[in-house]
Amino acid sequence: FRWFEAPPTAALALAKRLLTDLGGLDDRGAITAQGRAMAALPVHPRLGRTVLEGARRGQLKRAARLAALCSEDELLAPEAVGGQGDDIALRLALLEAPDGRVVKAVRTRILKIARQLEGLTDEVADAPSASDAELLLAGFPDRLARRCDDGTYLLAAGFRARLARRSACTGEDWLIAVTLRASERGLPTIETATAAEPSSLTLSEADELRFDPSAEAVVFERLERLGAFVVSRRPAPTAADPTALAEVLFQALRSRPDHALRWSKTDHA
Repeated sequence: FRWFEAPPTAALALAKRLLTDLGGLDDRGAITAQGRAMAALPVHPRLGRTVLEGARRGQLKRAARLAALCSEDELLAPEAVGGQGDDIALRLALLEAPDGRVVKAVRTRILKIARQLEGLTDEVADAPSASDAELLLAGFPDRLARRCDDGTYLLAAGFRARLARRSACTGEDWLIAVTLRASERGLPTIETATAAEPSSLTLSEADELRFDPSAEAVVFERLERLGAFVVSRRPAPTAADPTALAEVLFQALRSRPDHALRWSKTDHA
């Protein structure tokens, strides 16, 4: 359909990329079955994807509550939590067992949204159960964040952000940054997050054949990834395909002939 007022091209491209990462669009930009299921849920696609992940893992009720909780940011009275209400785990615990820090009307609204999301989704339960962080990671793959030496966090999306002062998540090595607040000066602030223990998340393995300029050699490694982050590298257990190896070396020679191989003065002569 035609836009009444077309969004900026860059914003539209980012939205399409996110939907593709969430499995809502295929590589050609066509909507997938998962995309249709996400569109049927009255929440942001990120949260819809979280709900669908919970359904796939037999944890629909838990995922629906997580998604509903993340759709509201006023569950806790600011003066009651002392600036430490940014922890999703704390918010979820207080949603289920409220105390004086909880705004009752907001809790009622969140639980209503959660029940609605449950009612609109069929539980499949064809995969192992997951941690809350893993459920959220399904909807926020680009928000996985690793702590840097200076205390800021590098997000899988490629930029850095910082925690709020007195954050309950201070010191965590890995986070999933659920909501961010942009800043005109400096880094964005992570407003809500949950700690992500690597051992509770699904790691992926893949072999990579590449030219390493520092070693001036083609290397063939097995990479262990957590989201977009490389957690470990080790030599691949098998030999590289000779044709693929030759192609990598050829591309390195073509792009940087003076750096791809160690040429002696005699070779240059």
